Amino acid sequence: MRNEFERLLQIEREQVDKSKSNIVELMFKVVNMKDKLMKDFLRSLIYRKCLLWKDLNIVNQGFVHSEKKKITKMMEDYITNKRYAPTRPIFELPDLGRSGMWSLNKQEGKIFLI
Repeated sequence: MRNEFERLLQIEREQVDKSKSNIVELMFKVVNMKDKLMKDFLRSLIYRKCLLWKDLNIVNQGFVHSEKKKITKMMEDYITNKRYAPTRPIFELPDLGRSGMWSLNKQEGKIFLI
């Protein structure tokens, strides 16, 4: 996976160098990709914890975070579709084309951060 990201970054960097386009856009794409990786990593930790607690029959009480609700629903979907819950969640790989929290808004010839 690391080699894939390095390859994508190298391709984007070469395109920026050739076209003299905005390096800030590339930076925002990289930051969005990093954010996606961090989010998936944290989701996988919560997923493993929820799966372990489910196997040990430990009941959650009180406040439940919305992210945990999503993961619990994902686990239940796995169980209904595949008849088991995998030990690792299945996430799609992030890419540089994906939009995220960091992006540029180009209006009337001016560049604004969103």
